[in-house]
Amino acid sequence: MFAQTKSLTVGDVTGPSATVAVTMTSDEDVQGFVLSVGYQPDPSLVTTLDVRAAGATIANGAELIIGEILAEGFTLGVVMDFNPPYAGQVIPAGTGLLIAEADVDASAAAAGLVPGDATTVNVVLQDGLNTPPLANILVVDGMSISAAEGLVLDSGVMTIIGKGDQVRIVSASGVSNTAVPVRVEVENTEPVEAFVLSIAHDPAITLEEVTTAGTSAGAVGAEFEVARIYPNGGTIGVVLDFEPPYAGQTLPVGINSMAIFRYRTSSFQCPAAAVSYNLTFVDEVFGSPPLSNVLVQGGMSIPPDVVNGTVTFTCAGVPPEPPPEGIQFYIGADTGGETPQLTCAVGAAGAEVLVNLYYTSTEVPIQGLSMAVCFPPVLNVADLDATGQGIVTDKQLNGTITKGINAEFVSFQASNTKGELIVGILVDATPPVPINHMYPPIDTLGRVLTVAFEIPLDAECHTEYPLTFCDGITGAGTVPISNRVAVFNESYPADVSAGHGCITVGGSALFLRGDCNTDGVVDIADPAATMSYLFLGVYHPSCMDACDSNDDGVIDLADVVNTLRFLFKFGPEPPPPGPYVPGYDPTPDIYGLDLGCEAGDPCK
Repeated sequence: MFAQTKSLTVGDVTGPSATVAVTMTSDEDVQGFVLSVGYQPDPSLVTTLDVRAAGATIANGAELIIGEILAEGFTLGVVMDFNPPYAGQVIPAGTGLLIAEADVDASAAAAGLVPGDATTVNVVLQDGLNTPPLANILVVDGMSISAAEGLVLDSGVMTIIGKGDQVRIVSASGVSNTAVPVRVEVENTEPVEAFVLSIAHDPAITLEEVTTAGTSAGAVGAEFEVARIYPNGGTIGVVLDFEPPYAGQTLPVGINSMAIFRYRTSSFQCPAAAVSYNLTFVDEVFGSPPLSNVLVQGGMSIPPDVVNGTVTFTCAGVPPEPPPEGIQFYIGADTGGETPQLTCAVGAAGAEVLVNLYYTSTEVPIQGLSMAVCFPPVLNVADLDATGQGIVTDKQLNGTITKGINAEFVSFQASNTKGELIVGILVDATPPVPINHMYPPIDTLGRVLTVAFEIPLDAECHTEYPLTFCDGITGAGTVPISNRVAVFNESYPADVSAGHGCITVGGSALFLRGDCNTDGVVDIADPAATMSYLFLGVYHPSCMDACDSNDDGVIDLADVVNTLRFLFKFGPEPPPPGPYVPGYDPTPDIYGLDLGCEAGDPCK
């Protein structure tokens, strides 16, 4: 049995980027906790990238987790047993239990340091952050225990090390089923005496070799070289002058090649479009002990400034294609608002759910496009004829740029057996062909087409079905189709890396903003219902989100005023989904919570 104490501890880390761990010690079971962590004395040196529950919190089934990233730090609130049937989840008593993590970055601060020099920032368990102010607490037996009640708060330190010279992966391309050499080089301002490289890759490709042969490091006579190959990465450690008579071999000041990584793929099928894979520098991922990317200069180990790259595979005789300028495809929910939201589409088991296909093109107009989407075969694309061809109606085109520019050829087809959807659109398919009749350049999501999917009748609540862009699929036909665009009569691949989507079963309901009594119309009865709920306690809305007429995340008198102004004072429409077409709430409510909408929700 450990000492009768309760404490929260922030671990020490070394930057410029790191994961901060928060641990807990308690002599009693803990029902929940709040963390309030700040950076001192200068919060501007550190940026929080992510905060999350971890370790014992996740392992013991926490049901409510609310994290908030702030300019001066972060907060995290956790309730272990928040939902029915209230089974009594707790974090059992223990010592040094991991309960939370935060990814932090101080790259900007590191860039301002002399390479190899360091500065520190205190990572402090600081009461009073956020609005309303939060204190660090543990919840035990329904009571909050803070520093005032004896909770010990142990803060940590982040050591920020100045980045050194730039090390970069030189992107390369080659023919499929051959080993493609990818060079890693350094632009060094001081001689390099030794180095470690650690690079991750997609498991779809294979790393065959890591060597200094044929590089500057090999030419100067590297005397110690150890390479390791892993299923999704590789490392190499090199010391240039390792043996007597210690002649002082180094990489001289300038641009020097350090190593060659050779990659191969057997999954690439011609005549599909060229496929690129990311190659990424990673620290403390591979090796035992885990290795980090390091340059040794002047006898000091210095983390380099790294630049990632790619390896591209093409068919024999097909040159690699230049990357498109800002041309991307996305899949997102039909949220019903003016500003599209890249969220999961939500629908009930046995019902249809609308999914939007979007594009962006920041610099050039688009003459036509093809989209290829894979989906689980338990879903079905709706509105198909007996051959699998899609029946294009207003259902697919309303609200799209495709309809706005009057595209002349619009087609979609699908194989529900294979789970493959193909879309083909050519803006001008008949003469005359005006030069300005194209999809316009746009840096916000432009809706191309809406596709209805049918969710299985026996689908369980909250099941999530992925929707992914897939090159080289045939759908209901026989011709392989990939995600591409036509720009000034040339074909280019679209970037789909960040655009994949999903469909979720139930979980939220369609509603009209302002329709507090959920009778399907926004009228004078709705502000009356809101007043009865707020001040008389005689009405209990089944859709709180609908009562939140101004979408500020709180039901109060302002919502009554907002609805009345809209109805009778020429005021603005309530925010999305608006007062006319039912939709989902596209915005989080206050503190990231969801007011909820039980009316019509199939999962409640």
